[in-house]
Amino acid sequence: KGRPYQYKPSMTRKPNNSWKWLMPFVAAAQAALFTKVITVEMNRDKDSLRDQDAYVWKAKALERKRLGIGPPLKPSDENAWRLEQMYEDD
Repeated sequence: KGRPYQYKPSMTRKPNNSWKWLMPFVAAAQAALFTKVITVEMNRDKDSLRDQDAYVWKAKALERKRLGIGPPLKPSDENAWRLEQMYEDD
């Protein structure tokens, strides 16, 4: 029928122990992915948002100038952050 039970050392070994050597490489790959890809994309998005914001304020200024009223009241960075926090909490 079959062979009798035979003990194999791999049966009592934890399965993850054989891959333990790989963990430093996985951590290094994660760090490289974060620094080389994710932060670059986040900075690119931040630059794009800043450019869009500048375009909007320039368009507002041109429109107000065309209407004969004063320049738009752009909040300071600190006040803009506070306003953003106020409206995000809703």
